[in-house]
Parts: sequence; C-alpha cells; structure tokens
Amino acid sequence: MLPGTKSTIADLAWLRGSGLATAVAERAAAGIPVIGVCGGYQMLGRCIHDPDGVESDAGSVDGLGLLDVETTFAPDKHTVRVEGELLDAGPRSSGAGSGPLGPVGTPLRGYEIHMGRTRLGPGAAPLLRLRGADGATREDGAVALAGPGAKGAVPTAVCGSYVHGLFDHPELRAAFLNGLRTRAGLAHAAPAVAAPDADIDRLADHVEAHLDMELLDHIVALETR
Repeated sequence: MLPGTKSTIADLAWLRGSGLATAVAERAAAGIPVIGVCGGYQMLGRCIHDPDGVESDAGSVDGLGLLDVETTFAPDKHTVRVEGELLDAGPRSSGAGSGPLGPVGTPLRGYEIHMGRTRLGPGAAPLLRLRGADGATREDGAVALAGPGAKGAVPTAVCGSYVHGLFDHPELRAAFLNGLRTRAGLAHAAPAVAAPDADIDRLADHVEAHLDMELLDHIVALETR
C-alpha cells in the first residue's frame, strides 16, 4: 500500500533512494497486490507533471511506471465525499467480474482531497464508479492491464484511486481480504462491521496503561496556566 502524501514528488524520490521503489516493483511483478491511494496512486503512474510549481520546481518527474497513467498538478484542491462501487475491469482467471479489490459492484464510500488530475492510458482501466451528492456519476482510479489489446487485456493486481477511506467500508474491506484469503487457500470470512468508538476506547485504554497519566495531567495543567 502506497498511502497519500502532501509531498508526492519528494516522497517519490525518497522511495527510490531508500530502495522501497524496487521492492514495490518486485512485488507487483510477482502478482502481489499493490495499491496506491491519492499521492500513492500518482506515484504508481508513468509521469507526474507540475507546470505551476504546486509542489516543487522539478517540472516533470518519472513515476514508478506500474500504472499507465499520467498526473498533472493544479493549484485548485479537489475535496468531496463520495460513494460508489467497484467497476469490472475485465475477465480474470479467478472469475469474470472481479478486479484487484474485489467483485464488480462491491459498494464503497470515502472522500477525496487532492490537487492533481490523472489521465489513463490504454494500458489501464477505471477502477471505481463514484457518485457525488448531486447524484452525478464519474469514474475514478485505475487498474493496470496486461495482455494483447483491449479485448485480451486482463487486470493485474496493481491499482490506485484518489478515494481515501476505501477500506473503512466493511463490504469492500471483506471483499479485498477474502481475495487475499483465496490466494492463500483459506476460507472466506464474513464482513466485520467497524466500530470506531470501540477502537478509540481500546487505544485510550492502551495509552492509559503505558503512560504516567498523573504526570501527563500535571504537564497539561502547566501548559494551560
């Protein structure tokens, strides 16, 4: 998973310098799912253009080349809540109507916050269909295709999207994890409904168990005087 970032070009350079870019490419070549979200999605593409110097004065830089997409930064920021479903990127050996994140039609929701616009090339297909608050639909994201031409091309396990919070949705999360379970020869598991309040409570309990809360309260009291 390549997550979002506010410094896509700089973090892409760090990925290369650290050797992680090579590791990501090796896993993609081995058929292991590689997923990019927002800035991570942009990094997976062929090229990133920054003509207005939104992030840097680099102009254009090469991406990791794992997705046939190109991104151009723009000064305006796109922020919106969305919902939608997975698209059918084509037939797969695991069964028609399935993509790298799960079966076609699997519902999702999340939000977008980015300053780039990404254009797909012939070696990629849209990953998601999104609906805005006004009911209008549009396509988002991309999945890398492999094979001869559009009719023979099949989706690989490399994909990306601008939607944050995809895996917060229990059905999509279960679909993706069950795909991994199938690869590992394990039985499918039912979707687990997320309970954010319970997760936060567990985190709070963990913090209280491992920190000196009296000292922390004392420090906070001093800071607020």
